[in-house]
Order: sequence, then structure tokens, then C-alpha cells
Amino acid sequence: MRIKWHGHSCFEISGKVTVLTDPHDGGSIGLAAPKASPDVATVSHEHYDHNAVGVLKGKPEIVRGAGKHKVKGVEILGVETCHDEKGGEKRGKNTVFVISMDGVRIAHVGDLGHIPTDAQAAQIGDVDVLMVPVGGVYTLDAAGALATIAKLKPKVVVPMHYHVGGLKLGIARLSDFTGKLAKGVAVREVGNSIDFEADDLPEKMEVWTFAL
Repeated sequence: MRIKWHGHSCFEISGKVTVLTDPHDGGSIGLAAPKASPDVATVSHEHYDHNAVGVLKGKPEIVRGAGKHKVKGVEILGVETCHDEKGGEKRGKNTVFVISMDGVRIAHVGDLGHIPTDAQAAQIGDVDVLMVPVGGVYTLDAAGALATIAKLKPKVVVPMHYHVGGLKLGIARLSDFTGKLAKGVAVREVGNSIDFEADDLPEKMEVWTFAL
């Protein structure tokens, strides 16, 4: 399996098929648009920096909303959550997608705006790789991300939705999150992409940080 970062909350997950999460259009947020031809694309919510499926090449199947989806042989579970801490009153609903592929369960939580409830955590289930926003303002901040991590107990944490050079959104930097990690948590800088197999996942939780 390969995970490649296209900035913001957009990841390209390649195994037996290629799944791309929350595509942005690039220019409207100050980043380069993803250059990818995925088989499947997931959209956690209908905001412009997460639903720009029109920039993708080919004809990917688009997955939206809660429920069990089986697309091109890949099982994708959608769990309904909210984009804010007030039941969606401020920014609407959000879908957490759990992508099961090649023996790895990847939870991409989109623009989750609150710590998951016990019921939501039970729906999400076991998580190998957790892709979680850390930048605050529109989503979880560092403290909220850490509480979510403690609840879901992944093997690997992948921070997303934080400030990088050129980004036009006023959200926190990655260091605001990594600086709050408990002593002894390994932070692994993996570059723009990483190749791994299920057997390579660590026994003790690690944080994998990506770069553009």
C-alpha cells in the first residue's frame, strides 16, 4: 500500500485500487491541485476545499454519506458526524470514512469538528491508520485531535488540515499538534509518500507526518 499526500485533507491511497480522499481544487486554497486518476474518491462534506471531484482525471466513483459502501472491491464504511461541536448547526454534517484495503483499516475523519461519541467510536471500530485534522478553527484543534486519538487508539496517526506554506486558510501549524504529544510518542517524517504493508504497522503508536 502507498499513501501520498496532496495537501490539506487530500490523500491518495493506493493498493489493489486507488482511493483519493477529500479533493481540493488547489488554487482556491493556495496549493497545487491533486494530479491523480483514482478509481474511487470520498467526499466527507460539501465544502469547496473537500469536494472538488472535478479536478480528478478519469472517471472515479464518488462515495458520499453514511452507510456501508462496496466500491470496486473496496469496503468503505461511512459514519455520520458533525463539522462542529453543536450538532452541525454551524457547519453541517461530516462523514468519517473507514477504508478497508489490503488488510489495513484507514479512518479518514474529514472535517470532524468534535470528539466522537462512544457510539460513533464503536461504529468506526478498530483503526490502523487515523487521518485526523489538527489545525482548529474549522475542525479539531490539537487538544481535540489528541482526545480523538485516545478514543480510537490507532496504530498510526496522520495529521492533516493544518497550515503549510501558501495555504490561504488561517489554521494552526503542525508543530502546535506535535508539540503537545506525550513524551515517547515517535514522530516519523515520511516525505510526500510512504509504502508499507499491514505487517509493517508499529505495535506502539506512531505519528507519520507528510510533506508537499
